[in-house]
Amino acid sequence: MGCRDPVDVFAENENVTLATDQPARICGGTPRAIDAFIDHLASLFPETPGPIEIEFLSPAVFPSESPCGENQNGCTFETTVYTKFLPAYHEIIHALGNTLAYSPEPGHPMLEEGLAHLFDATSQRAGPIDVQTVERGLQFVGGFSEFSDEPLRPAAQQFMYFLWTRYGSAAAIDLVLHSEYGVSLFEQNELFFRTTGSSLPELVEQYSQMAECSPFAARLLPVDCKEPHIAAFSLGWQESFEVDCRSYDAFGSDLGEVWVSRTFDVDAAGEFTLTTYGLDDNQGYVTMGRCDGGCDSNFRVSMWIGEQSIVELEPGRYVVSFRRRENIRGRVGLQIRSGVRR
Repeated sequence: MGCRDPVDVFAENENVTLATDQPARICGGTPRAIDAFIDHLASLFPETPGPIEIEFLSPAVFPSESPCGENQNGCTFETTVYTKFLPAYHEIIHALGNTLAYSPEPGHPMLEEGLAHLFDATSQRAGPIDVQTVERGLQFVGGFSEFSDEPLRPAAQQFMYFLWTRYGSAAAIDLVLHSEYGVSLFEQNELFFRTTGSSLPELVEQYSQMAECSPFAARLLPVDCKEPHIAAFSLGWQESFEVDCRSYDAFGSDLGEVWVSRTFDVDAAGEFTLTTYGLDDNQGYVTMGRCDGGCDSNFRVSMWIGEQSIVELEPGRYVVSFRRRENIRGRVGLQIRSGVRR
């Protein structure tokens, strides 16, 4: 990368150093979100991960000041994340894993990318993934840059969700950390049997029996699901936010998506009407999902401003995120009412 212009440290603790050449573009809640995310992941790893660094770089300097390829929004080199957007959960997972790597090479892309996409808070991928695509990912022997074929990354995410929910986080992470790069996972069958008690062909068969699930639903959002709670849910509620990157509870960065999240509980199953409202400029929308996952219930909602949807909500905790796609302040709101209203 040659001689680099220095970036300034924006925030620092024993786990992470966040440096940037554009401090004004970091949303108010983003450093807190990064800390909470790292704390959550660290609690799941078999050992305490080492410290990592995040360099949040402006688009003008990103091509020359990062090792990422052309047209990339972010990448990880050893334990440093380079990114155009925050909070960069995807790359943070790679960096944390690299501090615990048990070999000089990274793990298999099907598992490493699956884990990273499992926690991707902004992914908009949708659509169920067939078993043949999953098998193609498990057989893959190329590098990470070659794993960018669109069907493979959602397939990796969904297969990781299956491993995580069926065998637990410890087993899933063990597979990531001990898998071999450049070798088909079918040739690493002993690792799967030792970790799960099942061979990889048996795991594929179990996966094929799993309830149909889209990658949009098969995500874990540990930070958003710990955000403030909306008042007790009965017949319904209505809430809106002026989504502004400068707000203390806004996540993201003002070059990308900005959002505010809240949680609420549903005590009894029922039919509910969701109505979004706010600044209708094709930039604001609302997402909602269950905090305990998506595959079994297959429930996740994404609605633009001005839309209405009737959904069945099962008991449990839900997270709703009020989102803006660009850094133009605007109000985003959601109304939920029990029963069908037309």
